[in-house]
Amino acid sequence: AIMTRGSRMDKQSSEYSYPLELPENRAEFFAALTEVFPAQSNDPACDRSANAACDIGGACAIMTNFSSEFLLQDLSPSGRARAKDQSLLNLAVTARAAFGDDRCVDCDHSKNVRFLNVTALPNDTRRDYDGDRAWFWQTCVEFGFYQTCSDARCPFYSAEVPENGSPDDATPLSLAFFTKPCASVFGLDLEFEVFPAANRSNFKTGGITPGGSRIMYPSGSVDPWRANSFTPELAGSVPHRSERAVKKTLPALMVLGASHHAWTHPPLETDQESVVKARAAIASQVEKWLEETDVTSEEGRVVFEA
Repeated sequence: AIMTRGSRMDKQSSEYSYPLELPENRAEFFAALTEVFPAQSNDPACDRSANAACDIGGACAIMTNFSSEFLLQDLSPSGRARAKDQSLLNLAVTARAAFGDDRCVDCDHSKNVRFLNVTALPNDTRRDYDGDRAWFWQTCVEFGFYQTCSDARCPFYSAEVPENGSPDDATPLSLAFFTKPCASVFGLDLEFEVFPAANRSNFKTGGITPGGSRIMYPSGSVDPWRANSFTPELAGSVPHRSERAVKKTLPALMVLGASHHAWTHPPLETDQESVVKARAAIASQVEKWLEETDVTSEEGRVVFEA
Protein backbone atom coordinates (compact mmCIF):
# COMPACT_ATOMS: atom_id res chain seq x y z
CA ALA A 1 0.00 0.00 0.00
CA ILE A 2 2.92 2.34 0.63
CA MET A 3 5.72 2.62 -1.90
CA THR A 4 8.79 4.80 -2.08
CA ARG A 5 10.21 6.56 -5.06
CA GLY A 6 13.79 7.61 -5.53
CA SER A 7 15.42 4.20 -5.97
CA ARG A 8 18.66 4.66 -7.83
CA MET A 9 21.28 2.53 -9.56
CA ASP A 10 24.69 2.42 -7.96
CA LYS A 11 27.05 2.79 -10.92
CA GLN A 12 29.92 1.04 -9.18
CA SER A 13 28.11 -2.06 -7.97
CA SER A 14 25.33 -2.09 -10.59
CA GLU A 15 22.88 -2.87 -7.81
CA TYR A 16 19.85 -0.95 -6.68
CA SER A 17 20.16 1.09 -3.53
CA TYR A 18 16.75 1.69 -2.01
CA PRO A 19 15.92 4.86 -0.04
CA LEU A 20 14.81 3.05 3.13
CA GLU A 21 18.31 1.70 3.63
CA LEU A 22 19.27 5.17 4.88
CA PRO A 23 18.28 6.05 8.50
CA GLU A 24 17.16 9.57 7.57
CA ASN A 25 14.88 8.21 4.84
CA ARG A 26 13.37 5.70 7.25
CA ALA A 27 12.65 8.63 9.55
CA GLU A 28 10.87 10.43 6.69
CA PHE A 29 8.85 7.25 6.09
CA PHE A 30 7.81 7.00 9.75
CA ALA A 31 6.97 10.72 9.78
CA ALA A 32 4.68 10.12 6.79
CA LEU A 33 2.94 7.31 8.67
CA THR A 34 2.11 9.67 11.55
CA GLU A 35 0.23 11.87 9.07
CA VAL A 36 -2.39 9.22 8.35
CA PHE A 37 -3.85 9.98 11.79
CA PRO A 38 -5.22 13.52 11.24
CA ALA A 39 -5.07 14.90 14.78
CA GLN A 40 -4.46 18.50 13.69
CA SER A 41 -7.04 18.42 10.87
CA ASN A 42 -9.58 16.10 12.49
CA ASP A 43 -13.08 16.74 11.14
CA PRO A 44 -15.80 14.41 12.47
CA ALA A 45 -18.09 15.60 9.63
CA CYS A 46 -15.70 14.62 6.82
CA ASP A 47 -16.84 12.33 3.99
CA ARG A 48 -15.64 8.82 4.85
CA SER A 49 -17.09 7.50 1.60
CA ALA A 50 -14.38 9.46 -0.22
CA ASN A 51 -11.63 8.79 2.34
CA ALA A 52 -12.30 6.18 5.01
CA ALA A 53 -9.45 7.59 7.14
CA CYS A 54 -10.36 11.27 6.79
CA ASP A 55 -10.68 11.73 10.56
CA ILE A 56 -9.40 10.08 13.73
CA GLY A 57 -12.57 8.02 14.11
CA GLY A 58 -12.23 6.63 10.60
CA ALA A 59 -8.54 5.84 10.98
CA CYS A 60 -9.13 4.12 14.33
CA ALA A 61 -12.01 2.09 12.89
CA ILE A 62 -9.66 0.65 10.26
CA MET A 63 -6.78 0.11 12.68
CA THR A 64 -8.97 -1.84 15.13
CA ASN A 65 -10.70 -3.94 12.48
CA PHE A 66 -9.43 -7.41 13.35
CA SER A 67 -11.00 -10.17 11.30
CA SER A 68 -11.43 -12.36 14.40
CA GLU A 69 -11.54 -11.51 18.07
CA PHE A 70 -9.24 -14.43 18.85
CA LEU A 71 -6.39 -12.47 17.28
CA LEU A 72 -6.54 -10.14 20.26
CA GLN A 73 -7.03 -12.90 22.84
CA ASP A 74 -4.57 -15.55 21.67
CA LEU A 75 -1.33 -14.86 23.57
CA SER A 76 0.62 -17.74 22.00
CA PRO A 77 3.60 -16.86 19.76
CA SER A 78 1.62 -17.73 16.64
CA GLY A 79 -1.38 -15.75 17.89
CA ARG A 80 0.74 -12.68 18.55
CA ALA A 81 2.32 -13.03 15.10
CA ARG A 82 -1.09 -13.14 13.41
CA ALA A 83 -2.26 -10.09 15.37
CA LYS A 84 0.92 -8.23 14.35
CA ASP A 85 0.38 -9.13 10.69
CA GLN A 86 -3.21 -7.92 10.88
CA SER A 87 -2.09 -4.67 12.53
CA LEU A 88 0.39 -4.03 9.72
CA LEU A 89 -2.28 -4.78 7.14
CA ASN A 90 -4.66 -2.37 8.87
CA LEU A 91 -1.95 0.32 8.87
CA ALA A 92 -1.38 -0.21 5.14
CA VAL A 93 -5.12 0.10 4.48
CA THR A 94 -5.28 3.27 6.57
CA ALA A 95 -2.31 4.77 4.72
CA ARG A 96 -3.77 3.94 1.32
CA ALA A 97 -7.05 5.57 2.32
CA ALA A 98 -5.24 8.67 3.60
CA PHE A 99 -2.74 9.09 0.77
CA GLY A 100 -4.75 7.73 -2.15
CA ASP A 101 -4.38 4.55 -4.20
CA ASP A 102 -2.01 6.06 -6.76
CA ARG A 103 0.22 8.19 -4.55
CA CYS A 104 3.71 7.12 -3.56
CA VAL A 105 5.24 8.42 -0.35
CA ASP A 106 8.39 10.42 -1.04
CA CYS A 107 10.92 9.46 1.63
CA ASP A 108 13.99 11.14 0.13
CA HIS A 109 15.33 13.21 3.03
CA SER A 110 18.12 14.81 0.98
CA LYS A 111 15.52 15.99 -1.55
CA ASN A 112 13.48 17.60 1.21
CA VAL A 113 16.56 19.39 2.55
CA ARG A 114 17.39 20.65 -0.97
CA PHE A 115 13.85 22.00 -1.23
CA LEU A 116 14.30 23.91 2.04
CA ASN A 117 17.51 25.42 0.65
CA VAL A 118 15.65 27.13 -2.21
CA THR A 119 15.55 30.87 -1.44
CA ALA A 120 14.02 32.17 -4.68
CA LEU A 121 10.30 32.91 -4.60
CA PRO A 122 8.10 31.55 -7.40
CA ASN A 123 6.48 33.99 -9.83
CA ASP A 124 3.03 33.20 -8.47
CA THR A 125 3.45 33.09 -4.69
CA ARG A 126 -0.28 32.69 -4.07
CA ARG A 127 -0.41 29.50 -6.09
CA ASP A 128 3.09 28.00 -5.85
CA TYR A 129 4.50 29.08 -2.48
CA ASP A 130 3.59 27.10 0.63
CA GLY A 131 5.89 28.84 3.11
CA ASP A 132 7.69 25.67 4.18
CA ARG A 133 11.10 27.34 4.44
CA ALA A 134 9.73 30.25 6.51
CA TRP A 135 7.81 27.84 8.75
CA PHE A 136 10.87 25.67 9.32
CA TRP A 137 12.93 28.75 10.19
CA GLN A 138 10.38 29.59 12.87
CA THR A 139 10.65 26.10 14.36
CA CYS A 140 14.43 26.50 14.52
CA VAL A 141 14.57 29.95 16.15
CA GLU A 142 11.26 30.30 18.00
CA PHE A 143 9.09 27.43 19.21
CA GLY A 144 10.34 24.05 18.00
CA PHE A 145 7.14 21.98 17.86
CA TYR A 146 8.92 18.93 16.45
CA GLN A 147 6.59 15.93 16.42
CA THR A 148 9.02 13.44 17.92
CA CYS A 149 8.24 9.83 18.69
CA SER A 150 11.34 8.57 20.39
CA ASP A 151 10.54 6.28 23.29
CA ALA A 152 9.26 2.75 23.82
CA ARG A 153 5.63 3.90 23.53
CA CYS A 154 6.05 5.02 19.92
CA PRO A 155 3.69 2.82 17.86
CA PHE A 156 5.44 3.15 14.51
CA TYR A 157 8.61 1.12 15.04
CA SER A 158 10.43 -1.11 17.50
CA ALA A 159 12.83 0.86 19.68
CA GLU A 160 15.63 -1.65 19.29
CA VAL A 161 19.00 -1.01 17.71
CA PRO A 162 19.41 -3.45 14.80
CA GLU A 163 22.60 -5.42 14.31
CA ASN A 164 25.35 -3.17 12.93
CA GLY A 165 22.98 -0.22 13.41
CA SER A 166 23.28 3.11 15.19
CA PRO A 167 21.19 4.50 18.08
CA ASP A 168 19.41 6.72 15.53
CA ASP A 169 17.99 3.54 13.97
CA ALA A 170 16.18 2.80 17.23
CA THR A 171 14.60 6.27 17.52
CA PRO A 172 14.36 7.68 13.98
CA LEU A 173 11.81 10.38 14.90
CA SER A 174 14.16 11.93 17.43
CA LEU A 175 14.83 15.59 18.22
CA ALA A 176 18.22 15.18 16.52
CA PHE A 177 16.58 14.15 13.23
CA PHE A 178 14.21 17.13 13.17
CA THR A 179 16.77 19.75 14.18
CA LYS A 180 19.76 18.76 12.01
CA PRO A 181 18.37 20.71 9.00
CA CYS A 182 18.41 23.85 11.18
CA ALA A 183 22.19 23.59 10.96
CA SER A 184 22.52 22.32 7.39
CA VAL A 185 19.95 24.71 5.87
CA PHE A 186 20.34 27.86 7.98
CA GLY A 187 23.77 27.37 9.54
CA LEU A 188 22.38 27.64 13.07
CA ASP A 189 24.21 26.33 16.11
CA LEU A 190 22.02 23.62 17.62
CA GLU A 191 23.39 23.91 21.14
CA PHE A 192 23.34 27.70 21.49
CA GLU A 193 20.63 28.84 19.05
CA VAL A 194 18.13 26.07 18.33
CA PHE A 195 17.67 24.15 21.57
CA PRO A 196 17.25 27.32 23.75
CA ALA A 197 14.84 28.89 21.22
CA ALA A 198 11.60 27.86 22.94
CA ASN A 199 12.78 29.25 26.27
CA ARG A 200 13.70 32.54 24.59
CA SER A 201 10.27 32.77 22.98
CA ASN A 202 8.50 31.99 26.24
CA PHE A 203 10.55 34.63 28.04
CA LYS A 204 9.64 37.21 25.39
CA THR A 205 5.92 36.44 25.23
CA GLY A 206 5.27 35.29 28.79
CA GLY A 207 4.78 31.62 27.99
CA ILE A 208 2.01 30.19 30.15
CA THR A 209 1.97 33.42 32.17
CA PRO A 210 1.15 36.05 29.49
CA GLY A 211 1.13 39.68 30.56
CA GLY A 212 -1.25 41.11 27.95
CA SER A 213 -4.96 41.75 28.16
CA ARG A 214 -8.05 41.41 25.98
CA ILE A 215 -6.63 38.27 24.42
CA MET A 216 -8.74 35.16 24.01
CA TYR A 217 -7.14 31.73 23.76
CA PRO A 218 -9.41 29.13 22.10
CA SER A 219 -7.97 25.61 21.75
CA GLY A 220 -9.30 22.37 20.29
CA SER A 221 -9.20 19.38 22.61
CA VAL A 222 -7.82 17.08 19.85
CA ASP A 223 -5.39 19.67 18.44
CA PRO A 224 -1.73 18.90 19.24
CA TRP A 225 -1.13 22.67 19.33
CA ARG A 226 -3.12 22.93 22.55
CA ALA A 227 0.12 21.98 24.34
CA ASN A 228 1.55 25.35 23.25
CA SER A 229 -1.57 27.34 24.13
CA PHE A 230 -2.81 29.17 27.20
CA THR A 231 -5.58 26.79 28.29
CA PRO A 232 -8.33 27.18 30.94
CA GLU A 233 -6.56 25.22 33.67
CA LEU A 234 -3.66 27.73 33.59
CA ALA A 235 -5.81 30.71 34.62
CA GLY A 236 -4.56 30.46 38.21
CA SER A 237 -0.87 30.29 37.24
CA VAL A 238 -0.32 33.93 36.23
CA PRO A 239 1.70 35.63 38.99
CA HIS A 240 0.55 38.92 40.53
CA ARG A 241 -2.89 38.60 38.92
CA SER A 242 -5.94 36.97 40.41
CA GLU A 243 -7.58 34.06 38.67
CA ARG A 244 -10.75 36.14 38.35
CA ALA A 245 -8.85 38.96 36.59
CA VAL A 246 -7.11 36.54 34.27
CA LYS A 247 -10.39 34.92 33.25
CA LYS A 248 -11.78 38.38 32.49
CA THR A 249 -8.88 39.80 30.48
CA LEU A 250 -7.25 36.60 29.17
CA PRO A 251 -10.14 34.15 28.76
CA ALA A 252 -9.25 30.65 27.57
CA LEU A 253 -11.68 28.34 25.84
CA MET A 254 -11.31 24.59 25.30
CA VAL A 255 -13.47 23.40 22.39
CA LEU A 256 -14.28 19.72 22.93
CA GLY A 257 -13.59 17.45 19.97
CA ALA A 258 -12.31 20.32 17.82
CA SER A 259 -9.18 20.26 15.69
CA HIS A 260 -6.77 23.07 14.80
CA HIS A 261 -8.70 26.41 14.75
CA ALA A 262 -11.82 24.62 13.46
CA TRP A 263 -13.94 27.64 14.48
CA THR A 264 -12.18 29.85 11.88
CA HIS A 265 -13.38 27.69 8.97
CA PRO A 266 -16.46 28.77 6.99
CA PRO A 267 -19.58 27.55 8.83
CA LEU A 268 -21.19 24.36 7.54
CA GLU A 269 -24.40 22.61 8.47
CA THR A 270 -22.32 19.59 9.48
CA ASP A 271 -20.22 21.51 12.04
CA GLN A 272 -20.09 19.89 15.46
CA GLU A 273 -22.03 21.67 18.18
CA SER A 274 -18.94 22.58 20.20
CA VAL A 275 -17.48 24.49 17.24
CA VAL A 276 -20.75 26.37 16.65
CA LYS A 277 -20.84 27.38 20.31
CA ALA A 278 -17.16 28.40 20.20
CA ARG A 279 -17.80 30.81 17.31
CA ALA A 280 -20.65 32.38 19.28
CA ALA A 281 -18.52 32.69 22.43
CA ILE A 282 -15.63 34.30 20.55
CA ALA A 283 -17.93 36.78 18.79
CA SER A 284 -19.64 37.67 22.05
CA GLN A 285 -16.32 38.26 23.83
CA VAL A 286 -14.96 40.50 21.05
CA GLU A 287 -18.17 42.55 20.97
CA LYS A 288 -17.98 42.99 24.75
CA TRP A 289 -14.41 44.27 24.59
CA LEU A 290 -15.25 46.67 21.78
CA GLU A 291 -17.91 48.24 23.99
CA GLU A 292 -15.52 48.75 26.93
CA THR A 293 -13.67 51.96 27.80
CA ASP A 294 -10.16 52.00 29.23
CA VAL A 295 -9.92 53.82 32.57
CA THR A 296 -6.59 54.24 34.36
CA SER A 297 -6.86 54.05 38.14
CA GLU A 298 -4.83 56.08 40.59
CA GLU A 299 -2.47 53.14 41.03
CA GLY A 300 -1.67 53.26 37.31
CA ARG A 301 -3.50 50.03 36.56
CA VAL A 302 -5.85 49.78 33.61
CA VAL A 303 -9.35 48.64 34.48
CA PHE A 304 -12.22 47.99 32.14
CA GLU A 305 -15.62 49.58 32.41
CA ALA A 306 -18.68 48.79 30.35
